[in-house]
Amino acid sequence: MTTSGDDDTGPLEHGASGEPGGALDDLVVADLSDRVAGQHAGRMFAAFGASVTLVERPGGSTTRSLAPLRSTAGRSWSLLFEHLNGAKGSMERTATGEPPDPEIAALVARADVVIRDAGDDALAAIGTPVGPRTVQCVIGDFPTDGPYSDWRGDEMIHTALCGTMYQTGAHDSFPLYGVGHRAEYAAGTTAFVSALVALYERDASGLGQTTTTTLFESLAAMAENTVTLYGYSRTQPPRRPSDLLGTIRCADGWVVIFALTGWEELCEIFGAPGLVHDPRFERSRDRVGNWAAAVDLL
Repeated sequence: MTTSGDDDTGPLEHGASGEPGGALDDLVVADLSDRVAGQHAGRMFAAFGASVTLVERPGGSTTRSLAPLRSTAGRSWSLLFEHLNGAKGSMERTATGEPPDPEIAALVARADVVIRDAGDDALAAIGTPVGPRTVQCVIGDFPTDGPYSDWRGDEMIHTALCGTMYQTGAHDSFPLYGVGHRAEYAAGTTAFVSALVALYERDASGLGQTTTTTLFESLAAMAENTVTLYGYSRTQPPRRPSDLLGTIRCADGWVVIFALTGWEELCEIFGAPGLVHDPRFERSRDRVGNWAAAVDLL
């Protein structure tokens, strides 16, 4: 077993999480996932007080190498990994052919929730079954019984298939992919909520169950009315320019702002504190009426 900070694979030096007084501080969670979605679900459990331990693949989690990266004193690590796992403990599975780690096996056996990626062999490698009261939270790309069951997806594929990419970009040009891990975060949030429902049901039945979340379904559910509109009429809503968005060229690229709320924070970010109490922008309804002027000043 290695705990976070014992080697050069990352900066974490935390033990198992669990903030006293949290709503879920009586839960033990084993996070066996190796992608953003599962580790985000684990992060949400930790945020509400659960004791969460990331069980990493031999050599460390794949997310340890994902950008953005920070370098200090000759070492570099992923800020994304820190964001997803900074409140968790960490163990590393033994390599193939080596005896399984008994501490990891004990953790999995007593865990209330086990988060894992669909199709991954982490449980088999650990060598112990989950307990009868354990909720397994499984996250994959596509439903196993649909037309895409044998597909593999990434962020661009999921945003394109589910309609969210279609909604992004200039109204008279091609759709834009965007940035970040939106599909992964959508699935992680969905998985967290699904696992909570299963835990609630466990109070009545005394038994655990397996919940299955896919990035495809999670992101499609966030496409607002696009999917429903197409289902009823085979039409798609046009992309229209919004009067309440601002597209601003910065030194290192473009930023899109929407600041009917959070105006004070936005002014601080842009180094323009004098605009906070400008009567043209002081209230949300003021900013609606003077939004073009606000964008020009920023």
